[in-house]
Amino acid sequence: MENQRYFTIMGEKTEFRLTGDHKTFWIPGDFDSNEYPYMTSKLSEVDAEKGQGFFEISTRRIIAHNAVQTR
Repeated sequence: MENQRYFTIMGEKTEFRLTGDHKTFWIPGDFDSNEYPYMTSKLSEVDAEKGQGFFEISTRRIIAHNAVQTR
C-alpha cells in the first residue's frame, strides 16, 4: 500500500440499525440544489417529495420519494 497513489470505490455498503422511529433533520436528495430548508420529522414520515413545494428553488430534481440528505 505504500506505493498506492489512488483507488476507486466500487460500491458502498454502509448500514445503520436504528432502535426506533427517531426524530430526523433532512432535506430532499436533489441532483440540482442543496438550498432547501431543513425539515424535521420522524423516520417513518420522511417524504422527499415535499421539496417539490418549494417554488423559490427554480431548478430542482428530487431523486426519489425517500432519498434525502442528512446533516
